[in-house]
Amino acid sequence: MRAREGWDPEVYRFRGVVEGVFGGMKTRLGGGYLWERKPWTAMARALLELIAYGLRVLLSLLPPPPGYKAIY
Repeated sequence: MRAREGWDPEVYRFRGVVEGVFGGMKTRLGGGYLWERKPWTAMARALLELIAYGLRVLLSLLPPPPGYKAIY
């Protein structure tokens, strides 16, 4: 029963959101593998991918500029 002490259904319901974000990042990174050999270049690549992902999400939430149609 000790494992249930930390169980919080209010927090657990966000699991789908978090898994969706990480699943999308994993797909964009090519199945979860980085081609870089050195750890610092892999970290830099992962950070840049994270920034790019955030920008894509932000741009998808903004309305299209005047004169343009939404493509989604």
